[in-house]
Amino acid sequence: MNENLWIAIATVLLVVVGLIQIIVLFSQKAQARIALTEQYRQLWNSLKKDWGIVIFFGKEHDEYYQVLDEVSINNLRKEIKKHRLGTQTIWALESVRNVCGALSEVSTRILQGHLNISDIYPIFGTEFLRQCRSLRKLLDPGYDSPHHIEDASILHNSVRTEMQDWLSYHDGLRRRCLILIDLLWAESARLEDLPPNDMKNAADSKRITGWLNRKRIFQETIRLNGLRKVFLALNLSRFLGRAEYVSLINWKGINKRKLSNLTMKIYLNDKLKRKIEDFDNFSNKCEEVFIKLSNSDSRVKEFQDINMLHICPGGKSGEDDSIIEVFWSSRLYEPEIEENHLKKLQETSPILFFHCNDAGDITISIYPAKVEGWQAAEDRIFLHTQLDPKKLNNYKFIKSLWNDFVAYMEVSRLDGNPTVFQKFKVFRLRRFNHFVNFTEKNHDT
Repeated sequence: MNENLWIAIATVLLVVVGLIQIIVLFSQKAQARIALTEQYRQLWNSLKKDWGIVIFFGKEHDEYYQVLDEVSINNLRKEIKKHRLGTQTIWALESVRNVCGALSEVSTRILQGHLNISDIYPIFGTEFLRQCRSLRKLLDPGYDSPHHIEDASILHNSVRTEMQDWLSYHDGLRRRCLILIDLLWAESARLEDLPPNDMKNAADSKRITGWLNRKRIFQETIRLNGLRKVFLALNLSRFLGRAEYVSLINWKGINKRKLSNLTMKIYLNDKLKRKIEDFDNFSNKCEEVFIKLSNSDSRVKEFQDINMLHICPGGKSGEDDSIIEVFWSSRLYEPEIEENHLKKLQETSPILFFHCNDAGDITISIYPAKVEGWQAAEDRIFLHTQLDPKKLNNYKFIKSLWNDFVAYMEVSRLDGNPTVFQKFKVFRLRRFNHFVNFTEKNHDT
């Protein structure tokens, strides 16, 4: 064998060894990502209680859907009552510090290129994203602010403000948490994991905020790594376009026609479409209907002169199209002095509550009046469940609901003066309808 042949063989062997080394390096890097991902999975599982506390304060004080169980929620409400304005709530701040610290660390790993979003997404998934609206309220105080804050939620909102203040003092951590939410949402849009309506609403919003989100992630990546990671910054910035509508410069975005077809396929069969239309029609005219009932009812004239009747399509926030709330404004009664502070006590009105579920069926329930230091035997009475929305177009049916509402108001409020007929009506509701008591356990009569 001549010298040239040996050189050729040696060259081939060197190339093979180099390729093997490259494969080994990629394999080691993949193993390191797997180990790091498992570490963050265990960390996140250990923070479930803290996550529940954060979401509890991100929501309004009386919102129904929560992460924690009923026992934990009731314990939190007891702790809130111990809170005093002007003093820090250490346990709440510790929860937001633990949760947002973990989210910021994960976000930093992605921005540094140590982890891919596809590695992290299975840890959080849609369960996290379904609650991210509440988390955004803490991270961005201007996001989805309530139109009206009741006096009953002052302590709840005070603790939330403490959390928001803490996050505002740690702006880098807050930014990286928002970046992680944007990345997870873009990945879920790529995988089509979220309901089409949620994807559509988010894409509509990102017509305005999309470029701000892309700018934020680009600047944060450069801030952490310098210009040597400029291509990573560009790739991450472009990846957020997955959650936006497709365009000439964003050809990997959401296709409107495909999204519309997916929405129709999943939700809008003929029967469901008709149910939603019936509920929307009632939602549009419910204010006129209930004002007419109120003006024609002599039983509530005295109460109406003092308290304003509120008819809220979309709920108190006006942003949930699936609910309607009818209630009178809260009223103050005799104040008391507690620990040298004047404390204003108030009574909240009963609430007539309509909810349209994903199947288009209606649940109608009544929440009792609430007074600090006293509560009714039940937290809610279901008047109707699985009701076809076309019944809402029947004036006599709505009038019967109004009569139940007025009777329940007279029986449950402090200075109510119910008639014998109203007492019997409420007795019948409590005896023969489903009701819920969260303070002890669920009852079904």
